[in-house]
Amino acid sequence: MSHSSFLQAFRSSINDQQAIPPSYSPRDILALALSQGALDGLSTILARAAYDPNTSVQGIAQVIASLERVGIDFSGARAALASAVARHCVRCHRTYRDRENGPNACVIYHQSSDDTHDLGNTGLYPCLCQGMSAMFGVVEATGECYRGWHTDKPEQVDYISSSAIPCDGYNCGSNKPAFA
Repeated sequence: MSHSSFLQAFRSSINDQQAIPPSYSPRDILALALSQGALDGLSTILARAAYDPNTSVQGIAQVIASLERVGIDFSGARAALASAVARHCVRCHRTYRDRENGPNACVIYHQSSDDTHDLGNTGLYPCLCQGMSAMFGVVEATGECYRGWHTDKPEQVDYISSSAIPCDGYNCGSNKPAFA
């Protein structure tokens, strides 16, 4: 079956039945979904599933097994989870292990800066991230500048437009090594 006749048959079946005819294989469905961009956000969907406590562990194991069959290598992730190496986060300056890292592990709260300017003589000084809840002055700042993954790579941190402080300004050494 040619690609165009496949698409025509697929579209008419959707219009007629709102279901996929059983004559199409899962490979055909996957190929068409890929060509339509339906899987463009797959990494986001997989991340959401990985951190959702309601996602079946067996389902995740099946996805991993399927991805390994097509050449995705999870050995680095397995080794990191088994490792006892402690790392220094160059964003929040906490010690972490790879198995403890995740999308909510590193948090930086709003802080005023001597480099910021009074907003129109109001006595309010914005956080460098320009967060609306980060005004300093009469009201104390609340909220987060950053929430996400720890990192030991300074090039992954935005030190200019956030409250993150480089290690040399935090007195922890700019290249603190990982340790076991």
